[in-house]
Parts: sequence; C-alpha cells; structure tokens
Amino acid sequence: MKLGDSQEEDVDPARAEFDASFFERSILVQRLKLSTLPKAVKTHFEQVGEVLIADVLRRPSGKSLGTAIVEYAEPKAAKEALEKLQGTKLEEANIYLLPNKRGLERDPKPSKVVYLEHLPRTMTDGDLRHLGQKFGKVLDAQKVLGKDGKTIRAGFIKFSSNTEATKAVKMLDERMLHGFVISAQLH
Repeated sequence: MKLGDSQEEDVDPARAEFDASFFERSILVQRLKLSTLPKAVKTHFEQVGEVLIADVLRRPSGKSLGTAIVEYAEPKAAKEALEKLQGTKLEEANIYLLPNKRGLERDPKPSKVVYLEHLPRTMTDGDLRHLGQKFGKVLDAQKVLGKDGKTIRAGFIKFSSNTEATKAVKMLDERMLHGFVISAQLH
C-alpha cells in the first residue's frame, strides 16, 4: 500500500511491530501547496541529509492532502530538518514540520482509554466503536461535543484492556481516516 492510499479500512495489527527507527528518521511536512510533487519535497529536504523517501499523502481520488512524509537515512538529519527547515518556503508555501511520533508511546501509564483528535465531522459513536473493534473489545465509544452540541472532531474509545488501547494508539496515531490525519493517544 502506498503512503498516499487511504489506510482506514484494513489496519493490520501486525504492523504495530514496525521498525521504530523509521519514526526517529522521518518527519511530517504540512501546509504544502496541493500541486507540490514528491520530487520537490525531496529536493528541499536534502539540504540537511540523505532522503530515502519523500511522498505526498493523497486522498483515494489522488488529490493531495497538502501533507508529506520525509524519511531520512539517519535520525540526526530528521532532527536537523525540524530545527533548520521549520517555516521555510517550499514552492511559495510556508511549511510546518512535525516529528513522526506515530507508534511512540507518549504516556507510559497503563490506560484503557484512547483519545482521538482530528476525526471527520461525520463520524458517529457507532463508527468509533467499529474502528476500535479492529483492536479489541470496546466497552464504550463516544464523540466529544462542544457546548453547541456539535462535534469538535474528537472522541474516546474505552477498551477492555490497556494492551488493546496501546495497540489502537500505535496503529491509529497519525493515520489517514476518511481524508483526515488523526491523532491518537492514551488518556
């Protein structure tokens, strides 16, 4: 599966064992022009080190999401890119860089609850439950609503064990879901 492909349908729990050094060697690039091609991204980021992969994330239709992932040969280059290339211009767009933290445990305490952000507005409690069932037994799933009763594009999934919750975070954090790059963390 290409990086630009939608990955929400068939998340493989076996991928949770993915080589963690990938995350240390890669960064996310946001606020790209929709016309920016991977070659331009690679050229820009080669300023600080050898780029193994530069790929623009795309919707299933092929339309750019304005986000790319850059994988360096060395973790040092990824760190240097975050420091030196933050806010630089790439094809007249001021880019925003993030470390690729997907799969890295942010909260070492055991938790059965996963907090998700940047969800599609159309996502229902049932959709959240269905998403969570790919990783284990779901005890509860709820969207977070604002004072006006509308979704704030966030939600919680409570699992029957912290192992299931941790697996869900590793597989869902910074993944594409219906055209949105979502964030997942233990709560």
